[in-house]
Amino acid sequence: MQEGSDAEPVAVAAALLRVLSPDAVNASIYSPQRMKTPVSDHLLDLIGPVASSIVADQQRLENLVDEVEFLMGVAYMAGGFDYGPHGRAALAILRL
Repeated sequence: MQEGSDAEPVAVAAALLRVLSPDAVNASIYSPQRMKTPVSDHLLDLIGPVASSIVADQQRLENLVDEVEFLMGVAYMAGGFDYGPHGRAALAILRL
């Protein structure tokens, strides 16, 4: 983002919560089960089969997704927002 620009950082514009509604994903994909992080879980379900040829270990893939989400949340807050999108990474931190 350029100084003085009104453009949002990419991490903000592409934040999963802005692209997909957690309630809609829960209702259409995971119903009747309610997932705590439905958008993140759905993204992991989608990229898992493709990424398995690059990252064979499922736990490592989940950790990488969590790290990317965490960094996007940091970028979101650095963009001047008082909150960041939550996801699997935030849920994991809350469980500590």
